[in-house]
Amino acid sequence: MIFSPDSKHFVYTAQKNNKTLLVFDGEEKELPTYVNYIGNLTFSPNSQRFAYLAYDEEENKFFVVVDGKEGKRYDGVENKGKQTILFSEDSNHFAYIAFENEDMFVVVDEREGKRYKRIDYSLDPFFYNNKLVYIYTENVYTININKPKSILSYLVIDEQKYPNIINSELIFSPDKTQFAYRSIKDMKNFKEIIILNGREIGKAYTHISELTFSPNSKNLIYIGETDDEEFLVINGEEIEGYDEFIPYRSWKTNKFYEFFTFSSDGKKLTYIVRKGNQIWQITRELE
Repeated sequence: MIFSPDSKHFVYTAQKNNKTLLVFDGEEKELPTYVNYIGNLTFSPNSQRFAYLAYDEEENKFFVVVDGKEGKRYDGVENKGKQTILFSEDSNHFAYIAFENEDMFVVVDEREGKRYKRIDYSLDPFFYNNKLVYIYTENVYTININKPKSILSYLVIDEQKYPNIINSELIFSPDKTQFAYRSIKDMKNFKEIIILNGREIGKAYTHISELTFSPNSKNLIYIGETDDEEFLVINGEEIEGYDEFIPYRSWKTNKFYEFFTFSSDGKKLTYIVRKGNQIWQITRELE
């Protein structure tokens, strides 16, 4: 049994006379005779929409039902270890992963997205700011098909593809208008660069860490590392280099390894660094 987010509705499945029933707010709803399984019951965030996954025994296909409307039949619908049917934050859109023959793809409001070969890709969709976001991972094989040579991941937002993303680590600004992540700039030497809103900013580094937006969403801060120096980088501009940035325990957030602290208005940045045998705490004004 599940309850709607506003706790005003409840729904569960039941068996009666060898038939599967959907019980919604205590009212039994008979299913078509060709349906012998339903699951993954899901309410929208506003509690006004309801969806579930069903199996058509006659066609040996799976389909999704949203607001009582049956969707297209597919060989399979992703339902292992993940929420099968996703709703956007405003509840206006829904999405799920479907399988057909050797292909897999995201279905949004019953529109099929780009198809990928199931053996070569994995998908991980979610909604953010009412936009469908997913990261697809591509396995690049050697002659031995069972041994991947490398694994690359790419970001897709509303079906627009962006450069490769490292470790699927994607961040959004507090105002939900911007996104950023680390990307591989030089595949041979494995140099990293930052992608901000789909475009490269700043220079490439051996490693980039502590990527974060300021509370007011106006500044993107990170540490760019070379073999012998670490740099404070703000919005792609290299500010100053140090031997190392030193983490500390933040009593405000109770994190043991905090590198950056912002003022509540996002206009001041504080961090601790070492240069030679000297350690400084620095507070820097931001725009």
